[in-house]
Amino acid sequence: AIMAAPAYAVDGAGDSDSQDFDITANVQQECSVEDPENVDFGTIAIDEAPGAGALLAISGRTTRRQNVWVSCNYGASMALSSGPMTTTEVNDGPDAADFTDVIHLRMGITASDGTAFNRMFFDTLTKTGDSKTNADAFHDNAEIAVVLNTLDFQGRRPLAGQYTATATLSVGPI
Repeated sequence: AIMAAPAYAVDGAGDSDSQDFDITANVQQECSVEDPENVDFGTIAIDEAPGAGALLAISGRTTRRQNVWVSCNYGASMALSSGPMTTTEVNDGPDAADFTDVIHLRMGITASDGTAFNRMFFDTLTKTGDSKTNADAFHDNAEIAVVLNTLDFQGRRPLAGQYTATATLSVGPI
């Protein structure tokens, strides 16, 4: 007996079919900022000697730097804001023109590589903050610098007391 293999017909006339299908996923927009450490300038040195320069701040320029991670997975805006440091002691005495109850600051944030996002900088003498819009996503261990410069006292003597300010770094939708 002779056996033969079964025959399979192959003709392209409708025996097969193919269809495309899409595969999708979504990633939500997200930005994050690492919690910066509080900045403490300690005791501001003043001239304790009697005379024309008595009680003037003599600390010069002091900069406090720290790194924080800032990240956005899309082009987003960034803002850094703060008012000057103030004290509860009110400068309303008869010699108020010689004193101040406000300590101005300079501050900024810079990308570690200088290019991950747009640099921001401002001083509280002239502005309460700076903001930039970034065209692309970024993830960076950025440097925040806060500067106390006694030139910003503009020849006025700081009143005694505890001075505080609150700065805010934010990232998010444009």
